[in-house]
Amino acid sequence: PQPSSSSSSSSSSQPVIDADDVLRKRLFGNKARILYECELDYNRVLAHKLARILFQRADFNSPVLGSAAVEILASCILTPIMGCCTPDYVNGWIITALKGTTTSSDNDSKQGGDDNGGGSGDNDDDTKG
Repeated sequence: PQPSSSSSSSSSSQPVIDADDVLRKRLFGNKARILYECELDYNRVLAHKLARILFQRADFNSPVLGSAAVEILASCILTPIMGCCTPDYVNGWIITALKGTTTSSDNDSKQGGDDNGGGSGDNDDDTKG
C-alpha cells in the first residue's frame, strides 16, 4: 500500500523488517496466544497420562469423566504450576528470600547480636502490653 506518487527514494526509506522481531511479536505479543495454547496442549498430554494412572480403567474409559478429568488437571492444576516455574517468578522468590535473610541479620545486629533477642528492648515491650 504505497502512495501512487512514490519515487525511488521513498522505497529505500522503508523500514527493514527483522524476522526475529516478527517472531517475537507473534510468540510474545499481547494478542498472540500461541505459547499459551502450546503450553496448554502439553499440559493436556501430561494430564491424560496422569489421569490414566490415577483413575480406574472403567472410570477413565467414560468419555465424559475422562475429558473432564484431563481438562481439570491441565487447566486448573498443571497450568498454574507451570506458571510458578517461570524465571520471573522464581527470581522473585529468590529476591524475597534474600531480603528476608538480610532483614533478619540486620535486626540481629541492631539488637546486640545475642541469641536471647538483644538488650533492654524486650523489657520495654513487656511493660507496654
